[in-house]
Amino acid sequence: MLHRTITGPIVQAGGAQVSLSRYLAGRAAKTALHQISQSAKGLADLDPGNVLDALREMHATAREARDLIRACAASTKELTAAANALVKGEAHGPSTLATIGLEIFAANDFLHEIDPDLDLPEAQQVADHLRTVAGQIAEDVARAHERMQLAADLLGESVDLALTLGAADPNAILSEFRPTPRLQQELAAKGAILPESVRAVARQALAAKRREKRDRRLAQQSANRREIALVVSDAWKGSSK
Repeated sequence: MLHRTITGPIVQAGGAQVSLSRYLAGRAAKTALHQISQSAKGLADLDPGNVLDALREMHATAREARDLIRACAASTKELTAAANALVKGEAHGPSTLATIGLEIFAANDFLHEIDPDLDLPEAQQVADHLRTVAGQIAEDVARAHERMQLAADLLGESVDLALTLGAADPNAILSEFRPTPRLQQELAAKGAILPESVRAVARQALAAKRREKRDRRLAQQSANRREIALVVSDAWKGSSK
């Protein structure tokens, strides 16, 4: 008796094989963002010799997550290709699922040659489900990209912070990592090259950013107080009528 099986849905990322699921990309991004956030919080407390290694680990975490997200995005194309193969008998590029889809299409076509009135709805149903799953994974990938943008912003801010630390080597950091675009512009504008000048510009930029953040918070608090006062005033006027 002939029997054929295919392996479960697997994606390859960074040399590792991971079981595919509709939530895999989002979970990978969420985990990476959490790990990077935790490392960023403790960056200033590290020994100077460990700062560069910490940045490397944070960036490696982001790369691994991006690789996995790209693999998930590629899987949506394979699922869609398999759906097209099932109902259209068309496939482009090598794909185990698409190959099986072509075989099923050919078998159904053969049966229809024998009996034109034969109803075989299963292929269409499976194709519809494959497209649905591909769409769900694509949505998860989109959400994962949003989280990874937050991670990228945090990585840039971590490089900015590392450049301010007294015993860390700014030139060694800049040889491997990029600070935020804002700090890049300020370093270029001031021609900061020597370690002390780089550190000084980075500290000025960080202090300015913290002041701006504080000012926004105070402005928001003031706006909230005004809104509450307006609501109370309106309520008081209404009750006095």
